[in-house]
Amino acid sequence: MTDQGDQRGAAYFPGKSWADFLAGACHMHVVAMRPGCVRGNHYHTVQKEVLVVLFEDQWLLRWDNGPGSAASERHFSGAGVAMLEIDPLAAHALQNCGDKDLKLVSLCDRVYDPQAPDTMVKKLVEAGI
Repeated sequence: MTDQGDQRGAAYFPGKSWADFLAGACHMHVVAMRPGCVRGNHYHTVQKEVLVVLFEDQWLLRWDNGPGSAASERHFSGAGVAMLEIDPLAAHALQNCGDKDLKLVSLCDRVYDPQAPDTMVKKLVEAGI
């Protein structure tokens, strides 16, 4: 995503593609990820997710496109925002490789129900912490 900020600081405008992808967000969570930590290492069986990553240092994204597909990876550095659209069955994991916290905002098209869990473990990145 391109920084369109000014002297006051960075500004990112993601448009509405994320809303079209989800066709209605009904759950959001916001988390921080400390240096050396991993989040993800899972996939959802039904849920779609849009993940917004605010970063100021280095991090790694690993993902696949569903069962039987090979894992891909992308390294990020510097400062910016990444927006990921995650389909059902696509495993994903993020690792903070830098010295600053990552901030993550997750928007989902369904609310988590502990009686009907949708999250399945798939290790793409070895957990540091």
